[in-house]
Amino acid sequence: MACSLLCIWFRQIMNLKIILVLIFLVLLLSSCGLQEDNNTNYPISAYPEPIRIDQTYPGSNIPTVSSPKIHPSYPMDAPEPLPGFGSISGTLYSFTTGITLAKTNFYLIPGDGPNRNEMPPILVGPSEKDIQGITDQNGQFFIDKVPPGNYFLIVESPYSYSPAVTSETDFTPLLLAVKENKKYPLGVIQVSWP
Repeated sequence: MACSLLCIWFRQIMNLKIILVLIFLVLLLSSCGLQEDNNTNYPISAYPEPIRIDQTYPGSNIPTVSSPKIHPSYPMDAPEPLPGFGSISGTLYSFTTGITLAKTNFYLIPGDGPNRNEMPPILVGPSEKDIQGITDQNGQFFIDKVPPGNYFLIVESPYSYSPAVTSETDFTPLLLAVKENKKYPLGVIQVSWP
């Protein structure tokens, strides 16, 4: 009898402990500091600012979203190449998002095929022999030690790699034919990214 009373008493204490732990967790989670927006039940810190709709599609009353495109600045010139090499400079620009690609990894991959002017069929990321770089905070880069040859510029995008293209309307991969002791200021380099 005493044992069964002791077991019942022990279960009641355990249930009380569980209830106290749950109350503590609820209080802890409710004091995490997330502010509530007056218009929704979603925490402000969990969602970005809403996009403002400021115009309508011409000829109708369907709203369209406008986002300002950031126009890239052009590097002044390619650096002087090291003897026996070529040099390139440019600004990586995503025409799909309208922004320059700051702090973005890229690499130059040699051309494929008999004339070395074809895009390799599969992009798996840079190898040790590829020339690699990263753009600065303005999306610009400068390389002064590019061996002579044909290259394609490949940009790392989320979960894949994207080649630089001829223009935002021509998706032909951009072929860079680098010659010895020559400078190539490429200007704005178009990329469909991401």
